[in-house]
Amino acid sequence: MWALMVFLMISFVFNRKLVAFIIIEIIIEKLQGCHYIIHAGDVGGKEIIDKLEGITKTFVVRGNNDKDQWGLTLPEYKEIEMDEVLIYFVHNKADIPKDLKEVDLVIYGHSHKFSNEKIDNIVYLNYMI
Repeated sequence: MWALMVFLMISFVFNRKLVAFIIIEIIIEKLQGCHYIIHAGDVGGKEIIDKLEGITKTFVVRGNNDKDQWGLTLPEYKEIEMDEVLIYFVHNKADIPKDLKEVDLVIYGHSHKFSNEKIDNIVYLNYMI
């Protein structure tokens, strides 16, 4: 059912720029072959996204730690469609609209706790690397 997940890396949360650079260098090899990267905020800077975009199509939203000038240009949420699956992603679960009905998958971060639940035919996923 969720075939697109095979090549989808989701929800990186990097809270400190130095840590982000170290992590990205370690995992960049693992991301080769991914069709998409979805980043649910706390990016660590434009340089991180530039590296991810060098691998594949990257979608990103702003996290609570993305406070620099570039970070403030990021959208608070995003809706995309991949392989006929409508995906909504946002940094903080508290910011998910209560009346969200037309999506198949919601991806979020912020809490640093894995969560995978299905409510009203929508899968809610906080996937931490």
